[in-house]
Amino acid sequence: MKARILIAAAAVIMLTSCGGGQKEKNSSGGYTLKGSAVCYAAEGDVEYTVFLSVETDKDGRILSITDDGTVIPDGKDDKYKKAQSMFDELTGKTADELGDVDTVTGATASGEAIVLAVKNALEQLQDSE
Repeated sequence: MKARILIAAAAVIMLTSCGGGQKEKNSSGGYTLKGSAVCYAAEGDVEYTVFLSVETDKDGRILSITDDGTVIPDGKDDKYKKAQSMFDELTGKTADELGDVDTVTGATASGEAIVLAVKNALEQLQDSE
């Protein structure tokens, strides 16, 4: 049991922020934002960067999330695809509401990287105020 807790803790600790990228106005009056985060899955010592594109409305509410070129290491693509189901759960939320989202069982590290990448993208909205 302790080993599982340590592995989960390592996966959480190793998630690091890569920050946001581009920000441009979209047709809904909001923005299309780029965000990324490093995902480190403790089991198997796997690391990759999640790249996302997040579209918001004028109030900063998420309209859509799409993958923006994430390259998944062999053997981890099923976990990342499973975690991508979070895109629908995150849609409709604002930056302040992202803490209320649970990750997908069996793809925790990937799910946490997705949430962090979305947060990193939405941080760019603070620059537009």
